[in-house]
Amino acid sequence: MASTLLQNGIENVKMAGYTGATNASSTENYGTIQGYNTYKRVTTIAFDTPSANIKTVTVTVFWENDERSLSATTLLAQ
Repeated sequence: MASTLLQNGIENVKMAGYTGATNASSTENYGTIQGYNTYKRVTTIAFDTPSANIKTVTVTVFWENDERSLSATTLLAQ
């Protein structure tokens, strides 16, 4: 389940593209969706990293009270 949520988060970022990646950090809690109440997805964006006009996006999915996590990173260029 965590890997599916992680992949979905990365795909959402890719679809939004460079200009759509605007929030430095966002957290999605799944407590209100049946079956996902133990998961949390955090997306962070580092601007101009590793160089100008590139955004480093990291998506992390947490579960079991944040004791376990799975993470992936992608780069978006302008």
